[in-house]
Amino acid sequence: MSNREMARGSVWRQWDLHVHTPASFHWTGKKFEGDLSSPENRALIDEMIKAMNDAEPAAFAIMDYWTFDGWFALKNRLAEAGAPVLKKTVFPGIELRLSAPTIKRLNAHVIFAETIPDHHLREFLSDLKLERNDRSVSKESLIDLARATADDMLIKKGHKTVGAFPGQGHDASL
Repeated sequence: MSNREMARGSVWRQWDLHVHTPASFHWTGKKFEGDLSSPENRALIDEMIKAMNDAEPAAFAIMDYWTFDGWFALKNRLAEAGAPVLKKTVFPGIELRLSAPTIKRLNAHVIFAETIPDHHLREFLSDLKLERNDRSVSKESLIDLARATADDMLIKKGHKTVGAFPGQGHDASL
């Protein structure tokens, strides 16, 4: 740090440490479908990059529910030739719903360094266990959990119970 920077004192920058991507349960726009590197999904990532570049915060943390897919899609897109340039710092993160002896929902937000290797994120996720079915966290295990959840429990938690699975009334978006 230069003497000039030291004389200036503290500099406060705005950070947004809770953003969702099209991979997240709480994303309200068009969601990722299938292959994360498909042209449709790449266009969504390009929109994310533009939105982050245009926004005030200097740094962001991705907080998708139960997945790092948004981070992986962003990281892979940025490595491609012709990709837009991301001018902000983005950290991988994840939002997890915790079991707790309370009637209120309890979420944990975990942020990682932007330099963390992908396999460490995958290992972190695979080490987590879903309480009700004692399975590692994956898209498939979350869908199975939703299918096994009674309608009254889903309604109590504010989720839909109509027509997401053939022959069942549950919405996969837990």
